[in-house]
Amino acid sequence: MDIASSKGRGALRFGILAALSVMLVSGCKKPLPPVASPPPTVSVAPPTVKEIVEWDEYIGRLESPETVEVRARVSGYLDKSISRKAKKSKKATF
Repeated sequence: MDIASSKGRGALRFGILAALSVMLVSGCKKPLPPVASPPPTVSVAPPTVKEIVEWDEYIGRLESPETVEVRARVSGYLDKSISRKAKKSKKATF
């Protein structure tokens, strides 16, 4: 064994031991109590009462992209309806 390498190992061991000792001693201290900060300064304004109009604006289309024509197959007018509202009618009724 070389004398220089044994001195280097001894110094390395001493350095590791010293670092561990510092960590152990510093880790055993009790933590300091938290320092209370003063309350923040805030400004206060009285509420105002007034009428507002809710309005939302949207960008969109006002026309349908497709068009359709609705035409009657027969001519004439509807005089009366024999079906009642909210009831389903059968095909043979008319």
